[in-house]
Amino acid sequence: MARYLATSVLALTLAVSGAAFAQDAQTAAPAQGNTAAATAQNGQRGERMFDNLSQKLNLSDEQKTQLKPIFAERRQKMEALRSSTDDKATKRKEARQIMKDSDAKVKGVLSADQYTQYKQLKHQMREQRKQGRDNQQQAQPQPQQ
Repeated sequence: MARYLATSVLALTLAVSGAAFAQDAQTAAPAQGNTAAATAQNGQRGERMFDNLSQKLNLSDEQKTQLKPIFAERRQKMEALRSSTDDKATKRKEARQIMKDSDAKVKGVLSADQYTQYKQLKHQMREQRKQGRDNQQQAQPQPQQ
């Protein structure tokens, strides 16, 4: 159950915030004609993940109403950052600031217990992403010398 919860929160964070600094300049631009479809798909995924997070944190209707625009703003800022021409280090720094700012807003909406659980879920997601990256690097063939 805890693993399912962590996976759900990970997916929500990825859907809502995106991996702004995970793409380089060559892969950051989506193929023409697919932008609208990709945006719609990400929006639907974000909605499902938001619903899942709402259940996990037992959010009230008022909290849901307050949080949706916060996550939407975060997603928009991350998408804009992804398409910027800044270097990876700058993007990473800006992405962290976006997350910090939106988390401060989230903290103002959630109860102390909910926010503690939210932080724990984010930590679990971060660990899962790290483990996934480590596994992916191990699976890649090493260049021969």
